[in-house]
Amino acid sequence: MTNLQLQRRGVDAAARIGKALDHPLRIRAIAALRDRELCVCELTELFGLAASTVSKHMSLIADAGLVDRRRDGKWTYYALPTESEPAIVHAIEAVLLLVKDDPVILEDRANIPRINCASEGHCG
Repeated sequence: MTNLQLQRRGVDAAARIGKALDHPLRIRAIAALRDRELCVCELTELFGLAASTVSKHMSLIADAGLVDRRRDGKWTYYALPTESEPAIVHAIEAVLLLVKDDPVILEDRANIPRINCASEGHCG
């Protein structure tokens, strides 16, 4: 499922993107999706938080168009958008550029290959 894109440009659209980026966990999630799609259970393990907490954060950034979301059975998977408005692409690029050397982001990136719920039968 492709998320709603910016239907109208302007202050409301900018505020929605700003609100979606206004939490360190949501920034970490966008950076975590840089290399591959992740399911909620993988993000939950990466962040060490409850699935409901991760899902709320992911819904906010998905609703802003900053990530794509798809459902497969009872699991929800997230990825960076493959097709999006230029403003969304620029916002994601800016976030990734700003955090590329952040120690938390680098630690997340190192941990992602070790997290694979699908092979453990937890999801998918």
